[in-house]
Amino acid sequence: MPVGINHFVFIGSLLFGLGLCIVISSRNIVKILLGIILMFLSSVLNFAAFSNIKWFNPESHIILLVVIFFFVLLLITGYILAYNFVKKYKMLSLEPDNND
Repeated sequence: MPVGINHFVFIGSLLFGLGLCIVISSRNIVKILLGIILMFLSSVLNFAAFSNIKWFNPESHIILLVVIFFFVLLLITGYILAYNFVKKYKMLSLEPDNND
């Protein structure tokens, strides 16, 4: 059975759904970033699958590399912000502690 574009779309939708569930259900900053990473990787997987429909198309691969580069920059920025949040507030959760 050859692997077609339907398989890539199915795996991409599973990854996106898993990432969305993590983002919605979690209050931990690191888990939220992980969910965002999964959602982005699913879109990159689908984009790469659809870019291979035609013969070798260098423009789509260049766009894919640029998108991945900018995502890595955003990911680094997110982890720096999360590190500063933890350093300032001494917690990983987004919910305040109600110990009153």
